[in-house]
Amino acid sequence: MVADFFLTIAGINWSIVSGVVDRKLIVILRNDGLRKGRAIQPKKPFSTYGSAGGHKTMARAELSLHLIRKRIPALSRPEISGRLGHGPD
Repeated sequence: MVADFFLTIAGINWSIVSGVVDRKLIVILRNDGLRKGRAIQPKKPFSTYGSAGGHKTMARAELSLHLIRKRIPALSRPEISGRLGHGPD
């Protein structure tokens, strides 16, 4: 619902919302459907980490945090802030 809401804001063509539920990273992708031939295809980039599927204007991926953590090193909050260009809190 949140991803769909963001598409109602003037000028928004794509919406991506994510969150963690039951040790899975859930990623919801939406587009306005006006870009011909731009179907959302999350299966290939996300299949290493879990399941994903979609249609022309919407998609969902459920990714295992365990698999993500095995491939991506753990970062502390200051390291994440530094990579995002913010100083530590």
